[in-house]
Amino acid sequence: MKRWIVLIIVGCLGSVTALEMALANPSPDKRNENHLYALTQNSTLKLDQVWELIENARASAKVNQLAQATRFLSQAFELAQTLEEQTIRNPLLVKIIAEYSKIGAYPDAIARLSRISYDELLPDNQGYSVRMQGEVLLTQAYINEQNYSQALDYAQNLELDAAKYRALVEIIAGYAHQGQFETVIPLSQTLEADSYQQYLAQSAILAEYIQRHQYESALGFVQGIPNSENQDSIARSLAEAAWRSGRYDIALESGQIITNLSLKVTTLRNLAQALVAVGQQEKAASIVSQAFELSKKTDEFLLFDWVKDFLATGQQNQVQTILNNLTGAKDYQTAYNRFLLANAYLNQGQFSEAFKYAKLIPDRILLPLAEYKDLKVELFDSIIQQALEAGQYDFAQEVALTLTNQEDQVKTLQTIARHGARMGQTNQAVSLLNQALSIAKTIESISVVPERSLFWTEPNASLLIPIADDYIALEQKQAARETLELATQSVQNFETQYAFDIPVWTKSQALRQIAARYRELGNPEQAADLLAIALAEIPSLTSNRDIIQESLAIATAYAELGNPQPGLEIIEKTLPLVETVEQKYEKLSLLMKIANQLIQLGNTAKGVELLNTASSAIGTLESDAEKISLMISKIGIDLNLGEDVDPLTRQTLEMIQGLNSEYEQSNHLTNLATVLAQDKSQNRALKIIERVPNQLDKTRMILTLVQTSAAQGNLSIASEQLSQALTVANTIRDEQQRDELLVNTAAPLANLNDLNHIYQDETWRYDFATDIAQGITNPETKATILIKLALKYANAGDSLAAGKTVTAALEAAKQIEQPRQWQTQLWETIDAALSKKRDDFVKQVANGLTDATYKTSLLRQLAQHYAIADNQPKALETLSQARQIASTIENEQTKQQALAGIAQQQGGW
Repeated sequence: MKRWIVLIIVGCLGSVTALEMALANPSPDKRNENHLYALTQNSTLKLDQVWELIENARASAKVNQLAQATRFLSQAFELAQTLEEQTIRNPLLVKIIAEYSKIGAYPDAIARLSRISYDELLPDNQGYSVRMQGEVLLTQAYINEQNYSQALDYAQNLELDAAKYRALVEIIAGYAHQGQFETVIPLSQTLEADSYQQYLAQSAILAEYIQRHQYESALGFVQGIPNSENQDSIARSLAEAAWRSGRYDIALESGQIITNLSLKVTTLRNLAQALVAVGQQEKAASIVSQAFELSKKTDEFLLFDWVKDFLATGQQNQVQTILNNLTGAKDYQTAYNRFLLANAYLNQGQFSEAFKYAKLIPDRILLPLAEYKDLKVELFDSIIQQALEAGQYDFAQEVALTLTNQEDQVKTLQTIARHGARMGQTNQAVSLLNQALSIAKTIESISVVPERSLFWTEPNASLLIPIADDYIALEQKQAARETLELATQSVQNFETQYAFDIPVWTKSQALRQIAARYRELGNPEQAADLLAIALAEIPSLTSNRDIIQESLAIATAYAELGNPQPGLEIIEKTLPLVETVEQKYEKLSLLMKIANQLIQLGNTAKGVELLNTASSAIGTLESDAEKISLMISKIGIDLNLGEDVDPLTRQTLEMIQGLNSEYEQSNHLTNLATVLAQDKSQNRALKIIERVPNQLDKTRMILTLVQTSAAQGNLSIASEQLSQALTVANTIRDEQQRDELLVNTAAPLANLNDLNHIYQDETWRYDFATDIAQGITNPETKATILIKLALKYANAGDSLAAGKTVTAALEAAKQIEQPRQWQTQLWETIDAALSKKRDDFVKQVANGLTDATYKTSLLRQLAQHYAIADNQPKALETLSQARQIASTIENEQTKQQALAGIAQQQGGW
């Protein structure tokens, strides 16, 4: 179940007696509902029994009662085969085979596997069947016990060639891990019939050479690979590993082996960048020149794309030669050449030089499709960002005003103003906002194109309202009021916009937004006046459904002003329209929403009456998913009313557990937990969740409570709930499922997909994600999540937390048996940190590394960073540390190259 868990927040909508009566009489199409539920419960019981048998087997094995353990596993296997859900059954069968292997019960495992077809596939496991995965696990078990001859006999006699080859890859990896290269290299050649499996085997051999820093031997191995495609890929991998370790000579030789020109050029360019990163410009220049000449022979050759390489290696004459080819034409190719030039100078931090070329790019010429942002505008944004980091506000403003599209000017000036505000430059920020406002006034409308086939226009109020927000943030209340007045006029002069008969921009919604700002400014009268105008606009909407939704929104807005009476009157007038909604589920959902709103506005009697009406009709719905959704809504309303929700919650839980789709079950349980989290009595919510029989679902629900409580500012309660969630998580029997749940919670919680994104005001997200990550069993996964979280802390300015998390990540990494993937993730994170100049974070990582080769290389890069930033004392201090570490490198050739490189690096300063 590898997916991101998305919190679907449902409205707290939806009387127990009426609802129970309705559900007691299911629709004709659902007469077998109770039977289905019984089957599901039976399956759940079987699953628990299987796990009990597995745990009994483990307990017996611990006291050396292997025969008893084997009997328990045999019973578990037989029972698991009767499970109907393939996505549960097949992975479980593989786990049982693994348990057989752990206790050395190979004949039993082989006998069990022989009864399974190769067609029984595993979910989310590319190309693997239950049987094939089991055979690979058995092979690994032989290897773990150093029984290589038995492993080979077993693999060679496998029925399916694909299984045989995969088993051989495991054997080769095992031999390589033992350093038996003289045995393993000939064995890898027997995989010639399957070039991909042979590539995997060769990669495993290379990884072991690299792990031992035996680069000369690794190079010899790569040179002897007969398959040219495999050789190219393996040579590329060796080149990167070598330059990461400071063995630039091996990296160059490996790069020269590559026959694919495009791959060779890319490898050489990357090697040159690695040399520049440690101050070896002269060597890098030679490599760039070779790559440049080779690139001319490829179809991908772009002359102006090489400016960045020549700039980085100090080859100004080559840069000038390329610039001489630049024409004054205004066609696409010339524009793109200028784009490449500007980016090349940006890469060197020369934003003013980049601007010289960027400003000559014609507008929209680089815009591939209307729904994408113009590349020129993105380029200007990058130039402005570098200028702001350098404190060049006037230059940033000049760049913004060079944009010819006024909407782009406004948004860019706002970006500069916000940066100034963060830096405490309030007067400058206000001045920039004034300028943005002056430009926005001249714009009549703006185009909105979210998708290729979806577009509309909006008034300039869509620009004015964000400007007002910025004024409010700077406490410029009068300027904000004047801006909102202009926005109001703009909205009133515009018509509602439709796309495919759907209102995508409405006067009423825009007026509500403006009214909310007046309320924030302490002007409730103006807000109420605008809501009255917005209400008058609603009848112009073409759909009764839209009229209902917008009317309810205005009713809520009145309540937020402290005046619920108009809202009650609006709802009273809107209620008859609900009967015109044809779709039954939608109608019931609207009724519950109205009922909830009436209760919130003080008309509890009417609200409960409507709630009962809607609840009594839930049982007539055909879809269990729709029933559950409304039942959850009703639970939320009942909680607000102080009603006992236990019976309805139990009923809802039973229905959720009866759903066939695991994905739907997960979503509904998350929604239920979200609703329960609104209850002030957190203990009641936890007691309800405690009834969930499945520990995985129970953990997921408590984690939802955690996030909801934290988002509401109840961090102490959230922290207690997190402890409970992790305690329950430890009881999940399937470690893989547990890890996936924890990863799928921690990663989106901290937005680990975007390492540059910062939750500046919600750093609790990083704290909670770190606690969750500590519960992950797989060391590689745990280390990867933690190192990314460490960079998140660093980006948020919390150096102490970053350092602690780096230490935790590197400690977890020590348990990784095959660290190839982890090292890739580590270096990607380091590269991201270096690009953002998070030098303190890089230093923390470097100090935590135990491998002298990698540590030396990283310290050299960091020293070069300090030198470029004119921080000579830190540069010298860091390079001195690198020299000390380099002197401890065991491989004599690697040590001497590192020391010589350090001397050259310092000499270049």
